[in-house]
Amino acid sequence: MKAKYGIVVCLLGVTLSAVAVQWRDRIDLTRFLDDPTLLPQLSIRYSYPERPAQIFFIRGNGSLVLQQLPSQPGTWNSLVPTCTAHTEGDTFRKLVKLLVDRHFFDLPQKTFLFLSASDDPEKQVHIHTITVYTQGLMAARSFATGTYGMEAQSIPADFAAIESEIQRIRDDAFPQSGQCHVAAPLRF
Repeated sequence: MKAKYGIVVCLLGVTLSAVAVQWRDRIDLTRFLDDPTLLPQLSIRYSYPERPAQIFFIRGNGSLVLQQLPSQPGTWNSLVPTCTAHTEGDTFRKLVKLLVDRHFFDLPQKTFLFLSASDDPEKQVHIHTITVYTQGLMAARSFATGTYGMEAQSIPADFAAIESEIQRIRDDAFPQSGQCHVAAPLRF
């Protein structure tokens, strides 16, 4: 009987340790502004409809990564086009301050589910997502343009301002003619 409980406890411990990331409603970003030594622990991920198969990562250590998503679902072990750069100065800190000033985590949380394959619903709605990650915690906000559930979607001004700054950082770092290499897909 003791052996059964030992196995259950062992499996529970393995299961709990395998869940490395916890979704949260919000992350306290002010502590990162108050203590600059914490900034390298913070990352921001941006996905956008203009290039739906690309993800842009901005890290607190100044590294920037623009990466193509794998072409086949479930192939996260393949190599994909990856561009890397580095931002100098207070660029990341200013972005975090903009998230705080624009009350990013006070924006509503929206979810977009696609249950039908007919008429390609993803072409009718264009989803923009910003995810903030630190030490195993994630929080995100997504908004869309177009039509979803027969309702017109729009992006709030605060989200649009943050998105605009992220796009500026991306476009400054990766002009269209930038050189890329191949690497394994990044995960938070």
